[in-house]
Amino acid sequence: MLEMGDNYTRIGSYNLAKFFFVNILIVLFSVAAGENLTLLSIASVIQLVLCVNLVYKSTKTLISLGPIFIILIFLFHSGYTYLLLWGRPLSMISSVSIPSYIKAQIFTQLCLMSITLGYVNNYKRIRLKKRVVNYDIKLITRIVTLVFLISFPVKAYCSIIFEIQVVYSDGYLAVFEAYNTPFLRLLNLIQEFCLPSFLLMMVLSKDKKQFVSICFILVVLMLAAGMFSGRRSVAICNLLAVFLMYFTVVKTISKKEILIYLSLAFLMLTILPVINTMRSLQGDNGAGISMELAKAAGDLNEDLEIPFSSFFKEFGGSVLSLYSVMDLFSRLGDFHYNMGLSYVLSPFNAVPKVRMWFDNIELYHNSLFYVDFLRSYPEYRHIQYGGSILGELYYNFGWFGFLFIFFVGKFVAYVDKLLSSLRNNNAVSLFALFVILSLPRIIFWPRDYYSSLYAGLYLIFYIFIFIFLRKKRQIS
Repeated sequence: MLEMGDNYTRIGSYNLAKFFFVNILIVLFSVAAGENLTLLSIASVIQLVLCVNLVYKSTKTLISLGPIFIILIFLFHSGYTYLLLWGRPLSMISSVSIPSYIKAQIFTQLCLMSITLGYVNNYKRIRLKKRVVNYDIKLITRIVTLVFLISFPVKAYCSIIFEIQVVYSDGYLAVFEAYNTPFLRLLNLIQEFCLPSFLLMMVLSKDKKQFVSICFILVVLMLAAGMFSGRRSVAICNLLAVFLMYFTVVKTISKKEILIYLSLAFLMLTILPVINTMRSLQGDNGAGISMELAKAAGDLNEDLEIPFSSFFKEFGGSVLSLYSVMDLFSRLGDFHYNMGLSYVLSPFNAVPKVRMWFDNIELYHNSLFYVDFLRSYPEYRHIQYGGSILGELYYNFGWFGFLFIFFVGKFVAYVDKLLSSLRNNNAVSLFALFVILSLPRIIFWPRDYYSSLYAGLYLIFYIFIFIFLRKKRQIS
């Protein structure tokens, strides 16, 4: 249990106030810089360093959800700032004007400031009560382990063999339509249980370190190999979820392991151009393949000239989701803001029956049936930009959205405390169960829709198992 004295409150308040005013100066500097994208980029990078540093001072570790979440928001929405610092033109982002890009970056800066304040403000104040839950832990552990052992080979087949074959023959986007037969839909359903089951198994079986460590290595290798199907952002976030849970709950990471994993990450970032080529290959046309491989070689040369340029180019392009919704509302007017309805109604969107009931009700149509905000409007309905936590905030609240991400920071801080408490405690509450099973989706939230947090049959399955096998609950 955490106790917090007056000394920390005084020091913490001063640090938070100083952080707030410095960030306001950074935002004002970015506005005053006009169309000087180099100065804007410098300001954004400085702000990221300040945000991560403040979170580190609060947690004393970088192996936590807070720094990961903040860095991912920056990568997905401000990744191009790195390339702009190297003199690359903004024209590398198709159809984005300089004034609109600046607006998106200033909104991102405000959101990074707000979420950091929310996280740090809440982290030291959280007091988790010790829970004692009387359920058949052995039976639940056996069920979870069995589900993982069944779903892992299916997940490995789908990720490493089936989806790569689909990408090679029909292109990357065909993956989303590939599971189109009853048997393939069954495989897709089974594979969805793999990662959540493994995360839960790490918590329940953390005392069996050798078994969990072997499974950890297999899962990491499987997820890394699956990146060649082209779903890089999802794969990287899944890997981050596995690493975060393993080094938070099962064991403490050493400096030697940090160096090893950083080296492996460097290798993965280096071969990103090859992965990008894989998703572009279609059929066995020799000339086409040669052209794509030549393009990959060009990207690799660019990476040698500007380290990790392909990585930042790939992730930074996600700013298109935020840019598009800001551009849309600048033309439609403020009265089109959704006022938070997509957050209120997103849990229902995970249930197809409920979604169909509300489909014909005008009040709910945009926020429930089209919770992926851009597709609420005909001109964006067929564009594959993907989700964005900042885009959805702007979709609901406009520029005031940066105030609401403060509460996302508080939520992320609570998740960090919850994960840390699981190291010495097997008493998994229903909320902790939701966090464990949804951890990959929480990490991917900066690039996804809020409604995605509630998707997945595995969530309903395990909640039912825990409720059914729990006899009584006592809080001490």
